[in-house]
Amino acid sequence: MNWPLKMNIGENISFVSQSNHSKNTSISIYKDGCFVNFSILACTRDGIEAFLALITAVFCLGKVIKLFLVQHELWNQYIIFTAAIIEMCLLTINWMYSHMAIVDLISEMLKLIQFLVVCRFYCQIAARMSKKENLYQRVFLPSLVLTYVYFFILIIVGIIKVVNNEYQCLEPEWILLSCSEVALASVFLLLGTYITKQTNSLKTDGNYKRIVKRSLWGIISSFLLSSVVSIMYDIAMIFVGKDVHCKGLFVDIASAFFVTHVIIKITKWLLPVWAMMIIFKPDSFTGERRNSDEEAEQPPIVQHSSIGVFKSTFRERGKSFNYKHLREPITEEEQQIVNANPVDGYLNVKKKKKKNRKRRSSRNPSEGSSSTAGGSSAATSVSPSRNGDMKNVV
Repeated sequence: MNWPLKMNIGENISFVSQSNHSKNTSISIYKDGCFVNFSILACTRDGIEAFLALITAVFCLGKVIKLFLVQHELWNQYIIFTAAIIEMCLLTINWMYSHMAIVDLISEMLKLIQFLVVCRFYCQIAARMSKKENLYQRVFLPSLVLTYVYFFILIIVGIIKVVNNEYQCLEPEWILLSCSEVALASVFLLLGTYITKQTNSLKTDGNYKRIVKRSLWGIISSFLLSSVVSIMYDIAMIFVGKDVHCKGLFVDIASAFFVTHVIIKITKWLLPVWAMMIIFKPDSFTGERRNSDEEAEQPPIVQHSSIGVFKSTFRERGKSFNYKHLREPITEEEQQIVNANPVDGYLNVKKKKKKNRKRRSSRNPSEGSSSTAGGSSAATSVSPSRNGDMKNVV
């Protein structure tokens, strides 16, 4: 009589054991690795991510060395690739061994440094195209500083709160950082739209326009995709983070967890750095050698066009032109400026113009004096005499 009851009890026990086994399997998916609880699948996952980050760091180091060798003028690329080297080294250690949220937050701060520097660079280009440099210096630069201070405070608070917190992904700092990334990407998108519009209006080579737009939108797309993936992942963690201990998506399926984990890491962290490595290259025009091999090293956005020289440098006021020419020289004076040293050529042409003005002014006074003299005699001829009589007008 008790046999059905025993069967039900046995079925319940087997069901509980199966559920516990699946739960332990899902937990082991993200707890396993190469150094703790060795698993081939988990070690392969961590190894691929760490290897890609390490290779990226090596290429960024090569970029920085080349920048110093060619004595690159702009400081943007030094900051971008130096921050990328530190970020990639931290991510390599974190993905392969430590798996700590604090390291992710520090890497997030370094990523935002790169983002802000690139955004500042293109905002400066947009300001110079629109001839609103005062607006750039008075509004955008202070806003940029305040934005980074906000990021820094947010990350410091996040580091303090995630220490020994198993459910750190539920903290609001993560979603706030992701929303800030999306906001910056939106500003970058508006800048890209304006620069594209101004580039289309330039009377220059169509091939150059295509190169500029392709380079610009390559960087914008990488940052925009990275920010969108970041905010979508953080939103998903709000709903499922407590169940999966903030370790990732699809933890119940090993293959799905493997694929999504690698794709998210690459898109969020590595893709923007790869885009900047491809597009930003050392400026080889700063040295004395200016052969074709060095010119070939220029990035697409600062390459030579077939009808003019295009550079990503803006000289200081008073030293040379504020803007590099974006068309072929038309007049003889413009050709002299391009062929000569930028500073010397500009000053020489300015002196010639001044001499020409002096010559013209020296000729005009003689003609003007004769005309004034004639005018005065005519005036005296019709002026009344002191006796009140009018003189004859000839």
